[in-house]
Amino acid sequence: MKVKENQLNLILKYYTLTTLILMLALPTLVTGVIYIQRRDAMVMEMDRIAKTMAFTLNNATNGMNRFAQVLTSSNRWEKELNRYFNESYSDHHTYYLLNGARGEFLPNETLRQYDYNRHLTAIQMSLVNSEYFYESLAENPKGRKVEQLNFKAGVHLSMPLRSRFTLQDLGQLYFTYSYDDLSKEIFSEKEGELLIFDPVVNQLVGRGNFASKPGETLTLTDITAKIDQWQQDHFVSQEMTTTGHNVIYLMPKRILWQRIIGIILGIFLFVMFTAGIILIFIFKQIRRYADQVNDILVTTRKIEKGQVYYRINENNKVAELEQITKAINAMLDGQQASMREVFHLQLQNNEAVLKALQAQINPHFLYNTLEYIRMSAYVEGADSLAEFVYDFSSLLRNNINNEKEATIYQEVYFIKKYVGLYQARYPEKLSFDIELDESLNRIILPKFTLQPLIENYLVHGVDFSRQDNYLSLTIQRVANTIEIKLIDNGKGMTREQMDLLNTQIKQYIKNPYQIQPAQTSIGIGLVAQRLAQVFGKEITMEYLLNTKGGVSVWLKLPIKETIEF
Repeated sequence: MKVKENQLNLILKYYTLTTLILMLALPTLVTGVIYIQRRDAMVMEMDRIAKTMAFTLNNATNGMNRFAQVLTSSNRWEKELNRYFNESYSDHHTYYLLNGARGEFLPNETLRQYDYNRHLTAIQMSLVNSEYFYESLAENPKGRKVEQLNFKAGVHLSMPLRSRFTLQDLGQLYFTYSYDDLSKEIFSEKEGELLIFDPVVNQLVGRGNFASKPGETLTLTDITAKIDQWQQDHFVSQEMTTTGHNVIYLMPKRILWQRIIGIILGIFLFVMFTAGIILIFIFKQIRRYADQVNDILVTTRKIEKGQVYYRINENNKVAELEQITKAINAMLDGQQASMREVFHLQLQNNEAVLKALQAQINPHFLYNTLEYIRMSAYVEGADSLAEFVYDFSSLLRNNINNEKEATIYQEVYFIKKYVGLYQARYPEKLSFDIELDESLNRIILPKFTLQPLIENYLVHGVDFSRQDNYLSLTIQRVANTIEIKLIDNGKGMTREQMDLLNTQIKQYIKNPYQIQPAQTSIGIGLVAQRLAQVFGKEITMEYLLNTKGGVSVWLKLPIKETIEF
């Protein structure tokens, strides 16, 4: 007779399906983590390169500014500029020689600029009272007058020449730098492209396909549109200079995948292989147990239908199933013996009747007992794991419900479970202390006020290669406020990082409904915003460096019995 599928078989199927889903989710999760880490590292390197190029251009601007200051430093220099632009070469040179080859002489001063400014390829100049232009090239550094100003290839800087005495414009000064020379010292990536928007000629300067074509001019609106388009398949980093040059670094997103695909495939194959081994082992063990339970069910159903001479096979049973089988068989033997005795004595012996009644088994009790055994198969010998999973499921239920508020007691309760998961994963490597003023247990806070701060430490601050990781949480009442202190001895942060983070937190408290920028710590920013939205701008939230080498978080909130969102 075919028996309907029992509960243990269903558990086996669900367990197998769940295990497969989790095993498949693991490579996906790892892929996401690796992608984010490598992406952040790539973006940081791109930002560094863009900032370095902007710094280099600012230094070049300073060099041009020094030259402009020399040219406008005295009336003699203004006269020298007028002589050079408005007299012939011979007259200008004769004047210089008659003065003993001393004093202000534009060609000599221009020549010195190539020594002062690396990678300078051209110096050009215009004067308001002259129809000529001055042009000096690296190969002809003393320069010459030309009738038309033609900018050379490269990155151009521009600055007005203004008289220090009359404050009137004398002309315009232009420096041209070699893009290749500027970029090769700080940029060696073959996959990416470093562009510079040159506002002097309104072109994108670079050496790849994204650079402007000859004769093409662009506006700032065009650049913004191009960046929006590039961001679809490129990582983009930008940095502005003091002269309005926009340094743009592009890196194709496919490059990131090419760099991590080997790691991801290796992890995926390893996880799949491990999952296969684990599933085979689990399937065999649970299948063996299920067969034993199914044998008990089949036999008891036959007995229920009147085939009382059947007994459960004891030879293929192990552990508690063997004990249950022997107990059931003994009860059946006793029941059958009692029934025979009652039949032979024709119910004349009350003691025999009582014995027969005592030997009867309530089938529902038996099925309930078997149901307990079937469910015990799922957790057999894994009490610590069951507790671990229970804590994890409790956290999940708490995370996905729609409640917007929680008591301080509830916040602390789930924080203990959250930290407990890490302590179970890393035994004896993390110490966690909590000091809670119980009078604050029923005070309402926005849900997830504290857990993101704990999570920030466990993700970014803890070092599980150490044995002395320490985290403490103190919540106490001070007058009509709640003071919350979170102290760790983790990796800490630099003073600059801490100052930037505190500045952002103050900005969120001041404007709690603003959109967070991409570079902000999202969890910390959300905590600051939600607290400010609920309690107003009188809250205090600050990160501090502590003597343990880690970070302290200090929160100060007004006490409210109820809150509104």
